[in-house]
Amino acid sequence: MKKFLFTSTFLTALFLTALVPATPLHAQTLPEFKEGKAYVFDASAIAGKAKDSIKTKNLSSAKNFEVTVYGYKNDQWEKVATGFLRQTGDSDSLKRIKKIKSFQYLAVTTNADKEFNYVTSKRHDDLYIYFMDKTSVSEERVNAAPSFDISKVKGKFKDNIKIESRANFDDPCSFFIYGCKEENGRYELLTCLALKDGFDTDSSDESYSGSKLSSYGYIKILPASQKEFTYSLSKSHNDLIIQIQ
Repeated sequence: MKKFLFTSTFLTALFLTALVPATPLHAQTLPEFKEGKAYVFDASAIAGKAKDSIKTKNLSSAKNFEVTVYGYKNDQWEKVATGFLRQTGDSDSLKRIKKIKSFQYLAVTTNADKEFNYVTSKRHDDLYIYFMDKTSVSEERVNAAPSFDISKVKGKFKDNIKIESRANFDDPCSFFIYGCKEENGRYELLTCLALKDGFDTDSSDESYSGSKLSSYGYIKILPASQKEFTYSLSKSHNDLIIQIQ
């Protein structure tokens, strides 16, 4: 499975408040995309550099859909890159038509039969776009989920959070990992990882807010599906390992 490390400095304001978005962009400041539904954003508002590729990952339940990214310049939209995403967990480096560093505003369109929430980030000179279901996790589910005290897990944790499946999956599944730095603090979405089958892995080294994952003392794990799982935590090679059954 091709893997991308998850980082992000911007969460769309359409996402649930439980995700604790960064300062939202105001819709009236963005150019209008008139060729259908699109997610329009200001790429300059995302910390970091993006001058090479656009990389995408499907964390939603949608399957087999095309992705097209447009850039706004001289009062018109120009096609920048195209790609295709299959099942949950699938990734794609979009075929570049024009350099993204030439555009401040970008629009993401798909031919999927559903709407998405989006997370965007910049890493290693690339732009990352993640597709998520709008109804993946409610604030009530986050509040009700059990928490794990990372300090009680033996070993050292400095680098990645890694999930490993030890279960039989009927379908691929995404797992939302929330965290807070203090026991009674507010939980924020750190990352979302996906497993395609019963013997898969996925990992992340940085939270969507740009913080190191190891700086969070408590986490909650919520599957996108309503299926129940059990979680076993351990530490190995400076990583936090979550085994899912």
